Amino acid sequence: MKRIAAVVCGAFIFGMAGVAHGVLSDDNFQCWKAKDLKTPQFTKQSHTVSDAFSGGPVVTDLKKPFLLCAAANIDGVGPVDAAERLSCYKIKGAKVESSHAVTDQFFTGNVAIKKAFVLCVTATAP
Repeated sequence: MKRIAAVVCGAFIFGMAGVAHGVLSDDNFQCWKAKDLKTPQFTKQSHTVSDAFSGGPVVTDLKKPFLLCAAANIDGVGPVDAAERLSCYKIKGAKVESSHAVTDQFFTGNVAIKKAFVLCVTATAP
């Protein structure tokens, strides 16, 4: 997504979206900042979410649309299905403090996490 700066989403978002929803583990996405145009207006809602970091089901409050991500080709490499999209929402979610190993095409190392702030789901292209 972008405020006008692109953020290339990697393994973090794919862990949330998952292969079961049609997003391939080796797909790349570029995400753009999104704003609710209120046609119709987004309604805040709560859902129970589980992932590898939270340790179990956690009630997660979706606040508003935040990012819209499209499949991206990086440096001419990577499969791209132009119809693949992710819709991401700002959330109030789980809080944890832990460190995790990360390996992707840009970085191999350890990162610390503190709290969930965005939830992404697969979407369809118009």
